[in-house]
Amino acid sequence: MTGTPSGGSVDDEKRVGPPEQQPRPVPVHNTMAGGTVQGSILQIGHHDGPIVMSPSHERRLEDPDEWPFADEWQPIPAGVRRAQRLGDDGIPPYVPRDIDGDLRERLRGVADTGGFVLLVGHSAAGKSRTAFEAVRAALPGHRVASPESGEEVAPFLDALIRRPVSCVLWLDDLDQFLGPEAFSSRALATCLSAGVVVVATMRTQRFQVFRTGGPAAGPNPAAEQIRRIGARVVEQADPVELLRRWTEGELERARQVSDERIADAASHHGPHGVAEYLVAGPMIWSEWRQSMDVDGHPRGGALVSAGVALARIGLPGPYAEALLVELHEAYLEEAGGPLLRPESLTDALAWATKARLGVSSPLLPAGDAQWAVFDYLVDETERMSRSMPIPDVVWRRAVEEAGSDGLLEIAANAAETGGAYLLTLAESIWRPLAEGKTSGHAILAAYNLGVLCSESGRPEEASRLFEQAAAGGSLNSACNLGVLALTAGDNEKAIRWFRVAAEGGHPTACFNLAFQLELDGELVESEAWYRRGAKLGHHPAATNLGKLMSESGREDEAQSWYLVAAEAGDYRAAFNIGYFHHSAGRFDQAQHWYEQAIEQGSADAAVNLGAICLDIGDPERAAALFEFGAGTGHPLAMYNLGGLAASQGDVEEAMRWLRRAAEAGHIEAIHALSRLLYNAGQVEDAMGWLERASARDDLVAIAALGAHLLETDREQEALPYLIRAAEAGHIDSAFNLGALSANSGDRSQAKKWYRQAADAEDAHAADMLAIMEFEDGRIATAAWWSRRARTLAGKAPSAA
Repeated sequence: MTGTPSGGSVDDEKRVGPPEQQPRPVPVHNTMAGGTVQGSILQIGHHDGPIVMSPSHERRLEDPDEWPFADEWQPIPAGVRRAQRLGDDGIPPYVPRDIDGDLRERLRGVADTGGFVLLVGHSAAGKSRTAFEAVRAALPGHRVASPESGEEVAPFLDALIRRPVSCVLWLDDLDQFLGPEAFSSRALATCLSAGVVVVATMRTQRFQVFRTGGPAAGPNPAAEQIRRIGARVVEQADPVELLRRWTEGELERARQVSDERIADAASHHGPHGVAEYLVAGPMIWSEWRQSMDVDGHPRGGALVSAGVALARIGLPGPYAEALLVELHEAYLEEAGGPLLRPESLTDALAWATKARLGVSSPLLPAGDAQWAVFDYLVDETERMSRSMPIPDVVWRRAVEEAGSDGLLEIAANAAETGGAYLLTLAESIWRPLAEGKTSGHAILAAYNLGVLCSESGRPEEASRLFEQAAAGGSLNSACNLGVLALTAGDNEKAIRWFRVAAEGGHPTACFNLAFQLELDGELVESEAWYRRGAKLGHHPAATNLGKLMSESGREDEAQSWYLVAAEAGDYRAAFNIGYFHHSAGRFDQAQHWYEQAIEQGSADAAVNLGAICLDIGDPERAAALFEFGAGTGHPLAMYNLGGLAASQGDVEEAMRWLRRAAEAGHIEAIHALSRLLYNAGQVEDAMGWLERASARDDLVAIAALGAHLLETDREQEALPYLIRAAEAGHIDSAFNLGALSANSGDRSQAKKWYRQAADAEDAHAADMLAIMEFEDGRIATAAWWSRRARTLAGKAPSAA
């Protein structure tokens, strides 16, 4: 067997299909202009409880050989908080901060002599991660000692005195380590004299207390002592400040990171820093979701729910306190009302607006009795609870409060959410706005209302609205008019509207116009529009452009366009590149592109790669690939699995897969299944499958059914099938009809069918004709057919 993509059979179980068909025209889409899509947001988890030092940890702290090198140090032991969603405990990629250069230069400057580097910033500003990355980058060969409490500082110093090493003392949240018997100015001096690099972080608020001598936490002598110790320590530092709010440069770097957690935070952090958004968000989310309970803050949670709902609906904040108070009752009642023993409104507002980790809170102050909603709660609700219903009363009040811009977004969100009430609400908003005819709002409203009408089975009204919007310059509307016309069977009108949109630069219209022109045989113009669509970034246009070029023999240029589409994520293009290499026997290149297509779900690529695996002697992987294809319902994959099983002698497994492929309509699977059934004595079942294929005018099945009926002495039933097959050119059926006619005494019909078979080079039929002509006294004719029979018999392949 070779690797050339070609047809096959059950015995040659590899079959590779042609390049995939061109995509069909894009239907009327349901994107509502003016709507917004909320991004996916993270949950952050960290341990706030006490940490108990185990004996093994204590031994590690006393032995410098147990301290990790900085370049092998891991972020979680360093105190970096996880940024996670459910089921994800990973650390997101580090986004470089503007202070990195200064911070790392300071560390390098004290690497050999020892020094004290203090990083100060607001809670959740990213201090731990920034300092951690700086230590790893600037001091990779230093060992890192990271005590977990002030009491562990003394064992560290004892170990260092016994055995000096180049090391970093890591004190994340420095104020947690201060004390007369813990970390103090005396301990700092010991570290510096030993050449230790002390790296510490501290919250801005605590740093200000120690640096300015501000009041401690109440008249507590112990606290005052800690404050004095801390003041002596921090006065020896030239702190590096990490701002809570990220600069535009930092945000731009965050947007370039492939990790969606960082990208989401950079896009949605609002007035908060990115790190604060990542860390505070999950904590506040968790508090809010647990608040609607008897022991929680049900009224406060309901106030937040009202604000989140208004934001999800599309009403821009901030929101009047009176509106939140009015709407929260619906959420409170739904959760249980009085049974929850809700707190007072004053206590509810206090809970909902209390700052967590810096300035973050569920509801954020935005003016006199005005409150904004923490973005994270809205984003996470959209991501995790998209189907969470919003009471109708909230939708109604949002519409009453909204201006014209807000109304468009509310209508779009209502239509996207769906349901009879919300679709009616969206239509009631769009219809009066659409009456503006030429205004920007009117064009958007007419377009979106047209989409709604199209999707609700009102094509005439949809066409009218699209025409109104198209007259105002809406290219989407012009394209959709083309699709509606195509659906109605008016190809000429469809091409006209596609052309209007395509000439305006609408990528999908370029594709649809090119596709229709290709169907009409206008290949030169079709290619031009495919090319324009491809240059506008429409991936299917690039794929079809490549296909046109391939079919006209411009294979190199075709591959360049396939590459453009494949790199943009079009699996059809990746498949076709793989097929190109497969056909040329370049299996390695074919495998690469087939695998890329498979990653995007292409069953065709899996079937073809399975064929390659068989050719290179890897049937196990071939079977796995065919099973992947079969799992998507691909009939050829099922057929190939049946062939594999048959080649391995597992008839039962072969029948199982062939039956599935046959049920999916695969003709060759029906042929193979019927043969296996017939050989297994299941004649009626075999003939039942052949009847199915015969109903589809399949010549092989018609002929086989006639032959099987003949073999079981059902000649009258066999005749119609044999005649259909013979008239379609099937040699054996013609021969059998000759034999039947001869046996019934109809010599004229017998000669007719034998002659048809003999003319198709059947030696046996020629021999039978010779006999019949001799019997009829036509000696010369009989001699001619006899010589013809010997000639044909000599040409036939000898038996193995």
